[in-house]
Amino acid sequence: RLVGLVGRLALPALPPLDDEALLEALERDKKATREGVFWVLPMAPGEVEITNAVSRREVRSGLARFLADPLALG
Repeated sequence: RLVGLVGRLALPALPPLDDEALLEALERDKKATREGVFWVLPMAPGEVEITNAVSRREVRSGLARFLADPLALG
């Protein structure tokens, strides 16, 4: 239902984004630590895992999937 609502908003497409520049910006973010960037990963409704064990390759892959279809679920 939410995806349908957002789809009807006719929002503009995302501009082209450079995944490497985004990764570098994340690593320079004030919330990044010496141990790296920490991610809050939803595991189940009401359950998350906080970890820095996410590789650049995994981030790049997820980012590419998101940018290809920002409204896709899963």
